Amino acid sequence: MNRYIKAMEIGLENEKDGISYFDLLKQLNQSLGYKFESYGSEASFISWFLQYFSDGGGKAQNKYIENNKIWYWKLNQGDEFAEEYKPHARAIKTYFEKKFWLDGQAAKQYLDYQELQESRKMAASAKKQSNISIVIATMALLASSGLGIYSIATTPKMPYHVNVVEDKNTSQKLDELSNQLMEMQTQFKSQATDSTKTK
Repeated sequence: MNRYIKAMEIGLENEKDGISYFDLLKQLNQSLGYKFESYGSEASFISWFLQYFSDGGGKAQNKYIENNKIWYWKLNQGDEFAEEYKPHARAIKTYFEKKFWLDGQAAKQYLDYQELQESRKMAASAKKQSNISIVIATMALLASSGLGIYSIATTPKMPYHVNVVEDKNTSQKLDELSNQLMEMQTQFKSQATDSTKTK
């Protein structure tokens, strides 16, 4: 998270009582480990701060601070500079000790940023779920194709080959049974003829 987004978050967290510029910098340092290493980096942050935070009394001081913030920087760094500019530096330092509140426009930008981040997370989650579904569907398709190929490969080829194995013992037994049956039929017929003659 960059320092501007974090500063807006801190501003919203302190919207009831406000926060001084110095307390804001202290919390930025605690959260991000960030310190201004050059005049340019703090000068640009001061310009941003004056645009998006206010002390409840308007923005009348902004032009004065913009024109004299170099002296405030030199004072904070312990640099030597002309005596005539020291009152300006001290005035800005005193001004930054006041309480400031995040402006409505900045609060809206921060909330829009939060919504955008949430939308990105949801989109990333949906994409991940979609990718998982595609992988599962692909695996199911491959498994189905594999089973189909295996089934085709293991099915006997047309025409089917049938081996008939002739068992000689069984054939002989069938012949014997057939002969016995014919003998029994002959005996039955002769008995029936004899009984008819007897009558």
